[in-house]
Amino acid sequence: MVRSSRGCTAPLASTPLVTLSLRAPPSDGTTPWQLGIQSKSGFMTSSNWVRFPVVAGAVLPPWGDVVAPTHMGMACDTGIVAVVADKNATGWSSVDARWKWNTTLASPSVDAEDAGADTPAGSDYAGGCTALSAKNGAVALKLANGKHVTLSLRDGKIH
Repeated sequence: MVRSSRGCTAPLASTPLVTLSLRAPPSDGTTPWQLGIQSKSGFMTSSNWVRFPVVAGAVLPPWGDVVAPTHMGMACDTGIVAVVADKNATGWSSVDARWKWNTTLASPSVDAEDAGADTPAGSDYAGGCTALSAKNGAVALKLANGKHVTLSLRDGKIH
């Protein structure tokens, strides 16, 4: 059984209903960051945990790494889940956790939960995760420098 740290869950507005969950690795380093994919359609439900690959510059640190982001948020749209941590954002496939894109923000996002949040024992991730609201394939973010930006979930471009 895998002990998981604080997760982040965001439902997709789709049929079937898809719920994505982010799970940080336990402190013993036995498993990497994972994406939980649960699909409900009528009376049928399926769930699966998929491991994120280690990608240079991606928001999710390599598993077993004790240097984790201090703020993290997650937004979902059809086929994509974006994870925003501090000044960085990474897009992953919501189907198989395959890497899609990386981008850097001008300043850290203040929409993501602070690392001071409670974290269950057994995890190196000392932070929380906030579900960020996606609208029309983008997420609006407020940055620490006072600016507001829109992050495209499709390609990671900032507007």
